[in-house]
Amino acid sequence: LFNNFFNLTFNNFSFKLFLICIVLSYIFIKLFLNLYNSIFIKKQGFYEIILHKNGKIISLNALLDTGNSLKEPISKKPVLIAEFFAIEKLLTNSLAQIFKDKKENNLNTLLNIEIENDIRLIPFKSIGKQNGIIIGIKIDKLEIKAKNDIFIENAIVGIANFKISKNGFYNAILNPEMLNF
Repeated sequence: LFNNFFNLTFNNFSFKLFLICIVLSYIFIKLFLNLYNSIFIKKQGFYEIILHKNGKIISLNALLDTGNSLKEPISKKPVLIAEFFAIEKLLTNSLAQIFKDKKENNLNTLLNIEIENDIRLIPFKSIGKQNGIIIGIKIDKLEIKAKNDIFIENAIVGIANFKISKNGFYNAILNPEMLNF
């Protein structure tokens, strides 16, 4: 009975049908993974962010961080934090060089930054660091791709000189107050 079952199964199973099953399985798995990723991304609060500055445009992937309450002290605007290498082309050469030389935490360097009207020094506190300063820049427009796109004029972007995401899935941290504009 066992031998008859296998002979019947394999004798009636054509190579053409086998290939069709493989292709359909591949398509089904791809569709399932795409659906799963889109649901996962929405649940985790990931957003596409587009930055505009002096005619240059950069797209970022940002994680909505409900613990991010960082604000620029003078304007009280919420701050988006982005990786240096992701926004490098928006920076002036002198500012980019400070980050390349890893001197963004050097007090003498910060005091000698050319006075540019788009640079902001933003104080912050975090776990393990009671007093810190992050360099930020003012950009022309920040666009958040959401159900209803959000546009923020003269937004502030803080620059992180390290990888924000270990797996590289996102390169910016979105302040939740930015969703209320």
